[in-house]
Amino acid sequence: MRVAIVAALLLPFVVPAAEPRRPAGEAGKFDYYMLALSWSPAYCAGRPDNARDPQCAPGRRFSFVLHGLWPQYARPVRGAGWPQFCSPTADWGRRPWWSRAVRTT
Repeated sequence: MRVAIVAALLLPFVVPAAEPRRPAGEAGKFDYYMLALSWSPAYCAGRPDNARDPQCAPGRRFSFVLHGLWPQYARPVRGAGWPQFCSPTADWGRRPWWSRAVRTT
């Protein structure tokens, strides 16, 4: 019984504390967008498993491929040049333009 009591008293000191929550970024608060493109021939040449990648499949002759349009800060905020830990709204993928703007095939 004493062992159980001692173990219960020591448990908070042995178990590491949970990491504190990181502050969330504020959606829409950034300075500019960065257009990120990748050069498909270089990307495919550097991948050993490129046969399984749809971008590198035989017959696909892509040149520049849009990687993203990313929000950026002019000066680093919390150590980064881009927003981190932002919480998107629940309906971001169900907006009417989404299915027309994003092509997955």
